[in-house]
Formats: sequence, structure tokens, C-alpha cells
Amino acid sequence: MRATALLASAMGAALCLSSAAGAVTIEKGPYLQSFDTTAVTVCWVSDSDAPSIVDYGPSERLGETIEVEIGRRRLWNAGGPSELKAFHQVRIEGLAPDTRYHYRVRNGDAVSEIRPFRTAPRPGSSFSFVAYGDTRPTDNHRDVVDRVLRLDPEPRFILHTGDMVSNGQRWPDWQGYFDWEGVLIDHIPIYPVLGNHEKNADAYFQLFALPGNERWYSFDVGDAHIITLDSNWGQRGSDAQRAWLIQDLRANYDKPYIFVQFHHPPFTCANQFHRRISYLDIVRDWAPLFEAAEITAVFNGHDHDYQHNRVNGVNYVVAGGGGASIYDVRPREFTVHAAPVYHVVQVDIGPGEATFTAIKADDGAVIERFTAPRRDTTPMEYEAN
Repeated sequence: MRATALLASAMGAALCLSSAAGAVTIEKGPYLQSFDTTAVTVCWVSDSDAPSIVDYGPSERLGETIEVEIGRRRLWNAGGPSELKAFHQVRIEGLAPDTRYHYRVRNGDAVSEIRPFRTAPRPGSSFSFVAYGDTRPTDNHRDVVDRVLRLDPEPRFILHTGDMVSNGQRWPDWQGYFDWEGVLIDHIPIYPVLGNHEKNADAYFQLFALPGNERWYSFDVGDAHIITLDSNWGQRGSDAQRAWLIQDLRANYDKPYIFVQFHHPPFTCANQFHRRISYLDIVRDWAPLFEAAEITAVFNGHDHDYQHNRVNGVNYVVAGGGGASIYDVRPREFTVHAAPVYHVVQVDIGPGEATFTAIKADDGAVIERFTAPRRDTTPMEYEAN
């Protein structure tokens, strides 16, 4: 086994300082990012720039240790003075596929509890994942987290459809998010998208170690290919993002299941007129690509409710009932099912179909269950340029 250290991109000048005197505090984490069949990234935030240490192994006896150096980075705390935090990101590599491991992190005199994690399944394996968004930490968010913890089988990863916090530029808001979500993401990797409430904050890019440029990216787990896009103003109309999306769809057309996630829903039955007309540019620019590529499903947030809309053969699932105040729904001609409830969406990947189950957070009742078939992966011909 081997490991590499990943340092988050600088948000201003990087200041290499000696460790603070006294006890070290691990303020956020540890939590997991960017896993595959042989690797995972372990992250945490502390108030010390002491070396980042991860102990790991196939049992709670651990046995392997990684130690890397890290410098502190400047983080602006909106509404107050700047603070210095250490963002630790350590990648463990050389692991076995679909295998359970254990780990803990150490930083100065601080030591985390030992937690499990599992590497990604191989293609051809059955597994599940979950999607939800618009958490903005509340007691309702806690119900969502508790529901995910009760799911069987345990999801292999989490898609978060954006608006993790109320204001991404307020550092204390992120603490609220990790206070609730920490018991999940310490053993299940999370893949978020940028919502409007993240406010394009530097903190988002420091906290998360995501593929690509972290605004739009893709990854594979088993037979599933997942694409993440940035649907915020200034990004969703980007020629660069659309070109990347076309290239990614073309390169991964042979995947049995393709999922797309971004924050703002192009199709919605929210009972608010402005939400129904605000994202027609997404309908124009992206929806035809999803239809041409025969996408399995698109996940969105932003509207605080559950929606299953089906347009031109594509399932659009709004999974925005993660904790923020619920919005009422008013079904439209493309609406299959909608409900103003807090929920999670569980997706079970099988050999012939993907099964979607929308589950109420408070009592576990099934809101809706539907299936989508394995994609026809017959090679597609491309005309030479």
C-alpha cells in the first residue's frame, strides 16, 4: 500500500507556521472523498499545521501509517477577522477492491476514533447509493442523516445536490453541516455540487477534495458513471463546461448507467411561478444532450421537496428535501410523482435495472419506487471531424 498527500488549493497566501501551543483540535472530520476500487482520500480540518497522519488497515488493529507535511492556509470568516486553519487531505492508494478497511487520523496530540470505510465495487457488482440536498443544517437534516444510517444495504456513496449550508461564506455554517453530517461522511464518501447558497465560497474548495476542477467533474463506481455540473449563474452557460460535458458523454457512452447531478432543476412542479421559468436556459442548453445520450437520471435540488418528472425519456429527480423549509408542489403534465416532504432517494444498481426509492426521512415510508433499465451500450458511431 502507498499514499500521496493532496493539499487543498490556496485561498490566498499559504502561511507555513509552527504548530500552535497546547492541545490540537480536529474541528471537522475526518471525512471521506474521491474513492475508487483501490484508493480513498481522507480529509479533516484542524487548528494545527502539524503533520497529517493516517493509520489504517484491514481491521481495527490498523497496522499501516502515512505521515505527510502540510502548511496552514488562510480562510476568511465572513463578518469577522480572518482565521488560520489546516486543511488535511491524504490519499490512501494500493487498496483491494470492494474491501472493508479501518482508519483513524492523528494531528499533533489529537487522535480521532477508528472508523470503517469500504473501497468501490468492481464493474458488474450490485450496490446502492443515496441522493439528497438542501440540508442547511436543521433538525430535519438530522432526520435525513438518521434515515440514511438505517438503510440496508448501506449506501456506497452520497450525492449531495447542493445548498449544504445557508451561507458558504460564513465559516460557522460549515461547522453546523459537519456536526450533523459527520456521522455519515466519516465512513461513506460524499460528492457534492455547488448550490447557490454555497456562494462560490473558497471554503467549499478547501473543504472538499473532488475530481477535475471540482466545479464539474465525473467519476465511476461499478457500472455507474456520475457527472456533476455547476448550474449557477456564470457557470451553467459556460462554453467550457458544455464542451466538457459533451466530451464526457461521448467518452462514457458505453457505461450501463449514467447519472447527472446539478443544483437547479430544469423541470419542476414547485408551486412557485418564478422557479418554473428561471432555468429555461438549462432546458435549452443541457436537456437535449441528456436526451441524446439516453441518461439514466438527472438529480437536482433547489426546490425543497421530492419530484419525479419524466421528459423525453429522461428521469429528472428533485431530491431537495434534505432539511431546509419545505416547498409545496403543483404537478404538471410531465410529473410522475411529487410530495412536499423531507426525504432521501436510494438508488440500487443491479445487473438489468436501477431501482429508485424515495423514502420519507421521519418514518421511513416509501414515497415512490420506480426503475430505469440498463442502458443500451451498443457502440455508437461517430462522424469524423
